Amino acid sequence: MNFAINRPELYSADLHEKFFVGWPKKPSFAQTRSHLASVESIFALVDNSVVGLITAFTDRSLFAFIPLIEVLPDFQMRGIGRSLVKEIEKHLGDLYGIDLVCDSNLAPFYRSLDFLEVSGMVKRNPEAL
Repeated sequence: MNFAINRPELYSADLHEKFFVGWPKKPSFAQTRSHLASVESIFALVDNSVVGLITAFTDRSLFAFIPLIEVLPDFQMRGIGRSLVKEIEKHLGDLYGIDLVCDSNLAPFYRSLDFLEVSGMVKRNPEAL
C-alpha cells in the first residue's frame, strides 16, 4: 500500500459512489470535493487505485480534528484504516491534540490507536447533505 498526500484530484465521481456506506445520507460529490480542497488529506492506494482516505483540519500548532475516514467496503478489515490514522498522525506532526468523533461501535478501534474516550457534543444536519 502507498499513500498520496493532499491530492484531491484523485477523488473521482466513480470512487465517490463506492464510499460513505452506512451513512444515513451520502454527501454529494461536489461537497466531498469541496471538503478535500480545504483539509489535509491522505489517500491509501493499492495497485495505484484509491481504496481509502482520511482528512484533518488543523491549526498546525496545537490541534487537529479528523472528520472523515473512509475505506472501500471490499478493503475493510485489512488494516487500511489503521494505517491511514497512523499516516495522518505522522503528517500532522507533534500536536497537543488530535480529536475525532465516532459512532460508539467504532470506539474500540480508536482506543486501540491510543485515542481516549471523552464526552462531547455534536450537532448533525442530514438535510445539508
